[in-house]
Amino acid sequence: MDEREVADRLEIADVLARYARAVDAGEWDRLSEVFTSDAVIDYRAAGGIVGGLAEVRGWLAEVLARWPGRLHLIGAPVVDFIGADADGRAGVENGAADGGEGGAEAGPADGGEGGAEADGRDGEEGGGEAMREVVREAVVLAPFTDTLAPSREMTAAGAKGFCQGGGWYRHRMIRTPDGWRSRELVEEQSWRTVG
Repeated sequence: MDEREVADRLEIADVLARYARAVDAGEWDRLSEVFTSDAVIDYRAAGGIVGGLAEVRGWLAEVLARWPGRLHLIGAPVVDFIGADADGRAGVENGAADGGEGGAEAGPADGGEGGAEADGRDGEEGGGEAMREVVREAVVLAPFTDTLAPSREMTAAGAKGFCQGGGWYRHRMIRTPDGWRSRELVEEQSWRTVG
């Protein structure tokens, strides 16, 4: 594991913590620090909705108002990176250096001039090959437990209105210019009790 992967894993863990804090504090606007603007969020396993960020924000605000005392605990996530090498870059693509006829200019292995200009490393047109950055993505599976309480005040453990549960958050995350964000969340319920 290199430094970039360690940093990515730490940032992903921070995104998970920001999600829990936003939901528990009812800071619905802060969910934009967790999700992409086009994210799909699926709470159907918990009896909720599936929708985009704006729709889910409104739904959470309405439904969770019944439980002002909220606490989500998120366990150590399993993170599987997809779509790029460890440095977040792919190999080279062959460009059309011959005016679009499909062939590249001859490089050193073909008896041509080669060098940085011929292979496109200087960022100029010429070699036909250019580095392209691949979007780095991750599938993140994080266990959670939550407690929803009917009050933030001291309440008897058996009081009506308590809701507790646990399961898994399955995120599909992407590294954006603003850092890691979830483009998809599917909540998977393992258990739930309601008082």
